[in-house]
Amino acid sequence: MCKFRRSDDALRYAAEEWRSTFDSITDPISIHDTDYRITRLNKAFAAAYAGGDIAACLGQRCYEVIHGTAAPPEDCPHRKVMEERQPVNTEHYDVAGDRFLDVSVSPIIGEDDRVSGVVHIIRDITERKRMEENLIVTDRMVSLGEMASGLAHEVNNPLTGVIGFAQLVLSDPRLPAGLKSDLEMVSSEARRAAEVVQKMLNFARGGSASVGSVDVNQTLLNVVRLREYELRANNITVDKRLTLSLPQVNADAMELQQVFVNLIINAEYFMDKYHRGGQLELTTEEGEGVVRIIIADDGPGIAPDKLAQIFSPFFTTKDFGQGTGLGLSICRGIVTRHGGTIRAESEAGSGARFIIEFPVAEVTEA
Repeated sequence: MCKFRRSDDALRYAAEEWRSTFDSITDPISIHDTDYRITRLNKAFAAAYAGGDIAACLGQRCYEVIHGTAAPPEDCPHRKVMEERQPVNTEHYDVAGDRFLDVSVSPIIGEDDRVSGVVHIIRDITERKRMEENLIVTDRMVSLGEMASGLAHEVNNPLTGVIGFAQLVLSDPRLPAGLKSDLEMVSSEARRAAEVVQKMLNFARGGSASVGSVDVNQTLLNVVRLREYELRANNITVDKRLTLSLPQVNADAMELQQVFVNLIINAEYFMDKYHRGGQLELTTEEGEGVVRIIIADDGPGIAPDKLAQIFSPFFTTKDFGQGTGLGLSICRGIVTRHGGTIRAESEAGSGARFIIEFPVAEVTEA
């Protein structure tokens, strides 16, 4: 009798030890039968998929609990393990939780050499994936930095010719007034391109921006004038809602113009693609210690799952070959360097709004 009691105690202790060990594992683990039904699970699984209620999961099919579907997904690892009798390891992006998951599924083979069930282990690898993505982006940015010097040299040579010949023609007193205005724009934009090249070199070498007091309204109007032909050709009207007597901001005028050009070109692209035209709304206003610029379009908008990624380097929602994915990333970098903020608001099908805020320039008495 004592032998049986000791044996029962040993079994009870072993079972409790197994359950304690099973529940101490922080990765969600579940055991399923051949019909997808969950027969065992640890506390981490219940916390991740049932609010901590273990009983709510027992007897339920795994795809109902994990995916919330009435049938297994097409790439179901459970099914594959049952068919191939080999462990399967897959990576899965959980849209609802915005996380990357590593799913490891292994068969349970009984003494009769049949698969009697499977073991699921789910591991959150989001941090690792983000680190891998950051390393890839860093490598690309290093490569771009190395290319900057060579590119600057090659671009500067033809720009020097464009600027020189434009000035030569402008010096001719017989030049018609209309043509002179166009040539002045050519000369101005060639000089701006040369400044962009110089900024690229400064960035690669660790240089700083040339900061001064900037009139945001005038900078926006300059960009609209620069894009006037493209806006008209794409059947896009511009609604300017600029606040008069707007305070100036401390910024690099050329970099500020670069931000506005990038945002307006993006808006042009998506409005033209969406309905061959549209309305671009430019708003400036003064807030509490900030100057706010809002650039809004009536294009297709940005899907919620992409809204959080649009400022990431090399991420683009444009068609293949239509963008590098660097425009918005550069905009954010410029705005942040100037002590400002930039964010996007959008709903799919309802256009997009980019809100930029810069601190008001401090006025010092002479």
